[in-house]
Amino acid sequence: MNQLITRFFICGTLLLVLILASACSVLGGQNEISTGVAQMTPVEAESTALIATMEAQGTQVAQTAVAAETYIVQMEGINQQLLLTMRAVIPPTQQIVQTSGEVIEGMNEPIGVPSVGTPDGSSSMSLGGSAVIGGTQFVQISTARGVSEVDGCALDTTTTFMSNESFIYITARAYNISAGAVMSAAWSYNGAVVYALDSFTVEQNDDDFCLWFYIDPASVPFSVGQWSVQLLMNGTPVGQPVNFVIEEAM
Repeated sequence: MNQLITRFFICGTLLLVLILASACSVLGGQNEISTGVAQMTPVEAESTALIATMEAQGTQVAQTAVAAETYIVQMEGINQQLLLTMRAVIPPTQQIVQTSGEVIEGMNEPIGVPSVGTPDGSSSMSLGGSAVIGGTQFVQISTARGVSEVDGCALDTTTTFMSNESFIYITARAYNISAGAVMSAAWSYNGAVVYALDSFTVEQNDDDFCLWFYIDPASVPFSVGQWSVQLLMNGTPVGQPVNFVIEEAM
């Protein structure tokens, strides 16, 4: 009987130990799961915040790129407008060969258009003289009442002037003129030089260059009679003198 009670006590004790061990295991597992969940919660929150930040930065970068592209397009448009304005108001080549008196700035015409303007703005063939010095060809050497504001070439070419004229011009068109060439003109009355003070040095090579000099009553009296004017390059006569006459004004 005592042996039976002892065995029952031992078995009950073992059963109680097993039950307690199982309960500890279960409680320990729940604690581990709870700890893992608690540790994951801050990581998920941080990841969510990081994703939101990256999306916001991406949106900002995209907006900046669009703004930059718009700015570039606007600047290109402004630059194009400025370029067109400069082309409209700035002539590509200065063509003044006169150091005193009235100055009219012009611009080049394309090569191969051997014409000069007329007072009504149209063009007509000039029958002026021509000459070649070195590699420079001079054409349309003639006297005129004026020069064009558009291209600097002669307007209203003539060999007859009135004594009350405001200006008398000697004009020419030069092809392939070189920088450093010194242009001048000598005006003669009844065979004697009466005015030869103006000269001009070509500043740059030019393949199509309209040049001119003039006299006015302030520089020399417009006496009635026979006149001539000789165009020169580096002191060398360019072709023959251009003869003209001044008549008494009516």
